[in-house]
This record gives sequence, C-alpha cells and structure tokens, in this order.
Amino acid sequence: MNKNLLCVLCAVFACVQARVGALTVDSAAFFHEYEPPREKSYVMNVAVKDWGPVIDSAVVYLGKNVPASAVNAQDFSVGVFGAAAGDKIDIVTGFLDVESAFLSDEYGNEALDGIYVTLHFKTHPEDSLCNPFVSFPVSILKKGVKSLWIKNSALSLNCSEMSAVNCAAVSKFKASFSVTDETVSYYAYFLPEARSESESAAKIPLVVWLHGISEGGTDALAPLLASRIGDLSNDEMQRQFGEGGAAILVPQARTSWLESTTKDAFGNNIWVPVDIDGTVKSIKEKMTGWLSGKFAFRGKEREEEKAPSATVSIYTIALRNLIGEFIENHGEIDENRVYIMGFSAGGYMAVNMCLQYPDFFAAAVPVSEVFPNSKLTSRDIASLSKMPLWFVHSADDSVAKIAKYDGATVQRLVAEGAKDVHYTLYNCIVDSDGVYFDEDGNVFQYSGHDAFIPLFRDEVSESIDGETVSLFEWLSSKSRK
Repeated sequence: MNKNLLCVLCAVFACVQARVGALTVDSAAFFHEYEPPREKSYVMNVAVKDWGPVIDSAVVYLGKNVPASAVNAQDFSVGVFGAAAGDKIDIVTGFLDVESAFLSDEYGNEALDGIYVTLHFKTHPEDSLCNPFVSFPVSILKKGVKSLWIKNSALSLNCSEMSAVNCAAVSKFKASFSVTDETVSYYAYFLPEARSESESAAKIPLVVWLHGISEGGTDALAPLLASRIGDLSNDEMQRQFGEGGAAILVPQARTSWLESTTKDAFGNNIWVPVDIDGTVKSIKEKMTGWLSGKFAFRGKEREEEKAPSATVSIYTIALRNLIGEFIENHGEIDENRVYIMGFSAGGYMAVNMCLQYPDFFAAAVPVSEVFPNSKLTSRDIASLSKMPLWFVHSADDSVAKIAKYDGATVQRLVAEGAKDVHYTLYNCIVDSDGVYFDEDGNVFQYSGHDAFIPLFRDEVSESIDGETVSLFEWLSSKSRK
C-alpha cells in the first residue's frame, strides 16, 4: 500500500474517531444516587454487564393499590423509543422481554402491596435493543438515551414518562475536569468513605483505569459504562486493597490514547496501530528482492535494519499532570501505591506511561494491550523488566494478535530477567456464569479482545510461590517503597 494512502487513511480514521467520540449524552442523568419514580412516571435502571450497559429494569408508578396476583409479566408490553439529542422520537423500535414483574416499593424492593411495580428485562450480549443508548457505530455513548412505553391493559397502565435514569455502577463516582497548560482533561473518580478513625488516617492506593478506543470524548461517563470498572468501588473489591480501600481515577482521552506525537507526511498525528514504518519497510524489502533478481547490484544488497523507536502518546504529559494533580488534591492517597491499568488502547497507554515515567507507578496491568512489540527498544524492555507487570489477554484475539503485541513482549521481558512479570492468557472469553448462549445452544463466547471481562469479575489469578494469588491481591501488595 502506498505510504501517502496509509497516511490519509490514518488521518481519516482519527477524524472519524474524534467526531464519534463527541456524540455523548448529558452525564448528569447518570451521576447521582437512586431516584424513585415521580407520579405517573417510571424510572429506568441501567446495569453494566460483562459486555457493557443494558436496560436492566424499570420501576413504574401505578397510582393505585393492586393485589400481587394481578401483576403478571406476560401482561406487560414494553416498547423502546429511540432518541436524538435528548428528544424522544415517537417510533417504537422494538419490545423488551419482561422476565419478571412484581409489586414493589419505590426502590424496586418486592412488597406485598403498594403503588409501584418493578419489571426486570431479559438481556443478551447480542441484543442491541437492551442497550440504553441510541445506536451509533463505534462510540459507547450515543446521541441520546432510549425511553420506554410501558402498557398493561389489565392494570389500566399506559406510561411513557421517564422521570430518571438510575445506574448503580456510576452512582458512587463523580465527574470532573482539569485544565493544565490549556489542556482540558475529563475524568471520573471514586473515593471510599472512611469507615473508622484508623481507616481515615491510613493512606490508600490509587487505581488508574484507561479506557479502550471507543470511549474517547468529553464525557467521563463513557469509560465507566464500557466495562465493569465500577465494580472496583464495591465493598468486596475494596477490601482487597486493605484498610481504607482504594481510590479510582478514570481519565478520558479526547480522541484516543493511540494518537501519537509522530507526524505523517501531512503533519497529522499518527495513530499507533497504523505501523507505517513496518508496512513501508516490508514493501521496500519485497521490491529490493525483486530487483536483486533482475539486476546485479554492487555494494550493500540490503539496507541496515532500522532501530525501533517507542511511540509516545500526545496525552502523555496531560495524563501525568492529571494524576499528579489528583494525588495533590487528595491527601489520603499514597503516592507510592499508584497502579495503572488499561484495556486495548488504554493498555498501550499504560505501557507508554510506564516507559515515560518508570519511577512513578508501583505496578501496571495492561489488558489486551496494543503497544506494538516492534516499537519497543532493548532499552524499553530493560526499563519495563524492572516494574511489576501483569498482562491479561486471550489467544483468539483477532484485534490485537499476541504475536505482535504482549505475547512477544512478555517473552522479551522474561529473557531480560524480569522478576515480577505475569501473563494470564485465556484460550477464549466465555460467559462464566453459563447464563447466555449462542444460537446453537453453546455457552456464549465473547470477542477474544474483551479480556477485561474476567479481570473485573475478579477471575484472574496465578500460582505465585505455591499459592493462588488473585490479580488484585497481587496489585494491592505493590509499593514503590
């Protein structure tokens, strides 16, 4: 492929990503504690499943007491409206399957009598109808949030007014932004509540999670809904980080972490996966080989191998400043226990940050990372080998093939003598609950790229010194001092 054509494709890809990432919703609709339905309305409850956000349930105001025997799931019709820029479109795009229905209080707790009913819906990884956002390619956040039309003739119910969207996975987080050197950085964060005087006095670690390629933009909600990072705020997960729990910081890139400081022929920033040097070099070698067979060349038959050079994200300094500012503003954070984790493009960024600031992070967890091994110099490998690292990936990942990325990198790290590098490699990623199946009746298999699924289910572990240690137990034990 012509180099200029590659540059054009790279630039177009960057523009598309930047445009799509900007199509976000108002996150204020999500960042709040649970809100019950108002009179003559319903609330939509959004859950974050292994694969992303879903319309999980709805609590509906009935306005009158009805017997429990009068509430039957099959009597409800729940249509889904599309939306654009926050305005409802009165066209039903499909109907949700009601899995269960029961009388409840305004918070969705089952009750013997009352004026509310709770509906739980069936969901499936391949059912786009249960996604709460209006569909748009690539971006996790869309132009608007879907709404529902809930009817039940037996109960004289006809409700299409949504009073709130509740999302437990987001409710413990806050959204904010930082401005440094005219760079605006959007982020979400969680801080655990002090449980006792001793816990409030103890320093806590900071977990930094870097999102994948689809969640860039200017709305910190997107990275929280793309995976179950919010589960780290749960009490069970927080206890793994010791006394006081851990703070969680989820920054957002405006485009993608993959946008590098390297320029193409048109002055555009090259995105990391587009390995122009490697492609052009391959074409050049093939052409040289063909010409060598046709003509007798004097001198060197082949150019010397070009030394690899690590790509650097344009967000490197801004991200470092954001993390530093966050630590400075929250004195309870232990600056010696800053852990950086990331998925896909975020995995690239985690490696990038470790290379640029080797003495800052206590440990790193790259998941399905896309830092080309060919771009890591021997010096880079030597630097990374000194840091605690735990890579997570699946062998069937067709997006980031292990031979080109962490599979090759881990081999080099081990050869370099790395003492604390771990590599959890799955054959494939499946629904470990055995709840979802494909059309052939087999347990549902996710994309091999989605290795964040077992990570946030706390299923990643390894035998270390004869004991089974979970990734988060290992992570929480790391400190720069």
